Amino acid sequence: MFLWIVLLLVLGSYCYYLSRLQPFPEKGSRFSMLLFTGALILWIASTSPEGSGEDLPASISVFLGGVFIVFGIRDMSLTKTT
Repeated sequence: MFLWIVLLLVLGSYCYYLSRLQPFPEKGSRFSMLLFTGALILWIASTSPEGSGEDLPASISVFLGGVFIVFGIRDMSLTKTT
């Protein structure tokens, strides 16, 4: 689980750094904040006395990836210029 926490923190930090270089930084910073939130949820789950399932980190990653794919496609279709 520690690897997933580090992965989400590194990706969130890198996305936050790169979002400042984009013309619309709010979208990239929103993505990085949700990655940080996912890492926080995993950190809380790793310190719980009950123990979490082995598929929780992958489920969070797949959920966040799927949500942002859908939002990205929606944004691309709304801002499409012909």
